[in-house]
Amino acid sequence: MQCPAAMGKIRCPLRPASMTLDRDHPEILQPPEHPQACCTQQTITVPPDVLAKTAQKHDYPSAAWRRSYARRTAAATPTECQTRT
Repeated sequence: MQCPAAMGKIRCPLRPASMTLDRDHPEILQPPEHPQACCTQQTITVPPDVLAKTAQKHDYPSAAWRRSYARRTAAATPTECQTRT
């Protein structure tokens, strides 16, 4: 995850470079006194257990991921055939 101000999405006084963005970007008027890690660092690391429900089974683009992804194409083919008849 990355700070929205560092990504150029919002204006925030904690990221002086973001204050040069156009005024049509949302602006943080009162930044937190004790900002979180994403406000002070370039990126943060989210532990795997936080996103376990949505995590992919295989790393992209490993051979195992390619095999698993190719399996979806084969599974969709019979359904496509039924809708065409």
